[in-house]
Amino acid sequence: MAASVPGLYASSALGVAQGYNLFDLGAFTVTSGTSDIQGSVAVGGALAFSSGAGYSSINQSSLSASPATPGLIVEGNASFSGGQLDNGNAGLGYFGGNVSGTYTFQHGYDYVGTTSVGGTGTHIAASSMPITAAQFASAATSLEQLSSTLGGESTAGTVNSGGATVVNNSGNYTLTATSCSNSLCVFDLPSASTYNSITITAPSGAAVVINVPGSSANGSAAFSNGQITYNGSACTGGSSCGASNVLMNFTSTNSAGTLSASGYGLVNVLAPYLTFTGGGGHIDGELIIGAINESSGASELEGADIFSNSNLPSGGSSTPEPATWVLMGTAMLAFAGFRSKRAATVAVK
Repeated sequence: MAASVPGLYASSALGVAQGYNLFDLGAFTVTSGTSDIQGSVAVGGALAFSSGAGYSSINQSSLSASPATPGLIVEGNASFSGGQLDNGNAGLGYFGGNVSGTYTFQHGYDYVGTTSVGGTGTHIAASSMPITAAQFASAATSLEQLSSTLGGESTAGTVNSGGATVVNNSGNYTLTATSCSNSLCVFDLPSASTYNSITITAPSGAAVVINVPGSSANGSAAFSNGQITYNGSACTGGSSCGASNVLMNFTSTNSAGTLSASGYGLVNVLAPYLTFTGGGGHIDGELIIGAINESSGASELEGADIFSNSNLPSGGSSTPEPATWVLMGTAMLAFAGFRSKRAATVAVK
């Protein structure tokens, strides 16, 4: 019952992560609050929802009409405390470890370890997971490289707060670009621990990258008391604001850094090193994150503005499918006696 492809749209710069409402490279832990996720979810580590906390509905508004598309992938063990996958929409559950607790799977699930959840579960081999452990590891490397590449791109516009280009930690930001090279508009926000409202004006159809360094200490960033507005439309959650062209790139490589959104709506997030701590806000689009530990309220993940712009530069190699891994291994053995050279990475400035 395994899906035939590792991701939903594996042809973009986001690789295997493209198209998921949540692509979590590490563990997914929720100890406070409940909420919903509209689209598909992939977790590279373990999932643990504490009693009375977690996501009562995942893949609530399915982004795919095919039942073979994964609704939820968890590479490690999964422990639930109530809720359901799919709410009648298409999508299957896949678990690379043990499954426990209480959860309803509308279309069944596959598991590698053991299960005590009940329902229609099918035991599979680890190699039949839609995204294997090796592919999650490869995706992490590619996404980290992409984040670094985007962080080094030349800016295409101005970043102002109150008419000044140097802002304090509680500034409201106006991002304006009238012309962008190769349909890629890049903005660099200043280092700050908290950010308020962000207003974006950019050419229609251009990819908009907002580089967010976070605090100077460890890259942590908190968003509160504001909202994001894209070309005149407020991103308030629940409906599209057209922000499928916008990607917020958190450039910190410090794994001790955190990201939170309280009463705030973020748009597509690329933060492969940070841990998302929730806060009760919402995210319009996709959350690509190093890990999740929501201890201050679960956040709503909306699927209306999943990033889909094709103008991002490639930051790393795409994630191979399982058969490709076998061919790669064979080739490596065949050329074991030869010295290989590593392709140089070209930084775009």
